[in-house]
Amino acid sequence: MDLKALAVQVARFAGVGVASAGLDYAILHSLISLGASPYLARLGSIVPVVTATWLANRQLTFRSQAPPSWGEYIHYFGISAAGLAINYVLYWAGLAIGLPVWAAFIIGTGAAAVFNFVRYRSLLK
Repeated sequence: MDLKALAVQVARFAGVGVASAGLDYAILHSLISLGASPYLARLGSIVPVVTATWLANRQLTFRSQAPPSWGEYIHYFGISAAGLAINYVLYWAGLAIGLPVWAAFIIGTGAAAVFNFVRYRSLLK
């Protein structure tokens, strides 16, 4: 893959990521507003977003030609689990040192996005 094609792919991934982060944060904020702890709310916000990003990334970012399958989804979710762990640990650490929820969210989500892009490229071709 040439540098220009990679740049386009990174830009698409970033677009999907920003939209997904908006959905993720909206769910997080809603759950906290309903009385959930910021730690449990984060777990509740991450999981539904994985499905949305799988569909968006396979179609928009990586332009997968293969039809979606449960096997691919399970593999994607498995890859996402490592990214989710990175995301949650950094989010938790940010809250533990006194960062506001939004800042901890950005740190965790940003670090996981870089990891996930590299891993998803090999899956969604």
